[in-house]
Amino acid sequence: MATAAVELGIRRDAGGISVRAYTDLLTNFLLMLEEIDRLGTPGKVTRPEWAVGSVYEVGSTLRMVLVLRTLPKRREVESLSIPPRALVSGVRSLAEVPEIPRLFSETIVERVGHVGQRIGKEGVLALTLASVNGRRETDVPLDEGVRLNARRAIEPASTAWSSLVGVLDVISVRHERRRIGLLTDHGRAVVCDVKRLPREAVMSAFEQRVVAAGRLKRNSSGQPVSLDVEALEVLDSPPPVVARDLLGAAPNLTGGLSVEEYMAVLRGR
Repeated sequence: MATAAVELGIRRDAGGISVRAYTDLLTNFLLMLEEIDRLGTPGKVTRPEWAVGSVYEVGSTLRMVLVLRTLPKRREVESLSIPPRALVSGVRSLAEVPEIPRLFSETIVERVGHVGQRIGKEGVLALTLASVNGRRETDVPLDEGVRLNARRAIEPASTAWSSLVGVLDVISVRHERRRIGLLTDHGRAVVCDVKRLPREAVMSAFEQRVVAAGRLKRNSSGQPVSLDVEALEVLDSPPPVVARDLLGAAPNLTGGLSVEEYMAVLRGR
């Protein structure tokens, strides 16, 4: 089970970490892993279950390693390493720029900001993350700079009517209601509000490539953050290309040679 893991470090004060803060931090990091898994491996697949594999202390820092509790059936092992790697790299990215990282959504960025607000309260002095995949990587601090950039990354800088193309899917199931998102070609999810649409239209568009139009909110970097969908259209899937369809596509490719003669030239005969 060493294929995928993430280590959470919590530096505490002398009085210890409050139970409320401890459970809230674990819950939000779990939700982030689950939501990133939905973006990295979308569709109807078996989802992994995460567990606290080990807990140890280094000075005043409590370190918890979150590991896979079970190996889901019919899942590629490499896909299971995506959530911890993307979570750590996303936090590292937010330390540098106020932009939504790859395989993140507005919801996940909100959670990063939420856990950052725990610092300095209820015994939590500092937070770090580290990916563990055979070996432990360098700590990535989740500090005030990350929290401020997370807030700016999802803060609307403009709102206008627009459209986006992507795959419509559920991106979060741990909420008062399921959050639906558009998985774009850029590897990020745009949260979609589809309450204005008929339920049948939304259900029939799930896991399909669509064009969604409505009021689109963008951040200061121009990234789409959320979309109030008012129109939804399923795009036709292009028919599969078979070898017979390619015959005659480039009639002058061989320079007048037969296929056998041309292949012989390529092989140096």
